Amino acid sequence: MSISLSSLVSSSQLTLGTAVSLSGTAVGFTGIPAGVKEIQMILQGASVTGTDDLIIQLGSGSYTTTGYNSYTIALQNTSPTVSGVTSTTGFNIPSGSATSSIYGIAKFVNITGNIWVGSISVGGIYTTQFSFLVNGSISLSGVLDRIRITVSGSNTFDAGAVNISYQ
Repeated sequence: MSISLSSLVSSSQLTLGTAVSLSGTAVGFTGIPAGVKEIQMILQGASVTGTDDLIIQLGSGSYTTTGYNSYTIALQNTSPTVSGVTSTTGFNIPSGSATSSIYGIAKFVNITGNIWVGSISVGGIYTTQFSFLVNGSISLSGVLDRIRITVSGSNTFDAGAVNISYQ
């Protein structure tokens, strides 16, 4: 099958949100307009008080906390070590330790209907340099109108900022 590029509708201009300091156990962005086909979450120095993982969740009316098909690959510069983890509760980013700072971009694209495919590339430094690659998908119950970053346990955010952009 071949699709003519002239038949494709051009996308709207990129909209950048307002950066917010990370604090508490979750930071979310709501009110994302209907018709958005791509959304990005930008992490700048995200850090938690312990070793809880960071979890990005999308939603329609409320945050979707189950049904994700997500796989994370961890790459470290020591040895080199490669390890992986699957998640059904969100797009999982290991934090490593209380002294970690995570930087990167999580990108989600609407493939059809209410199905979103995510691709995340983040990295940082704690006792070693590391990178995490996260890929997966989620089928929402309705039109995407929110995205958040939260923690997997009782830790709280103690540094960093987050923002979104969409089109």
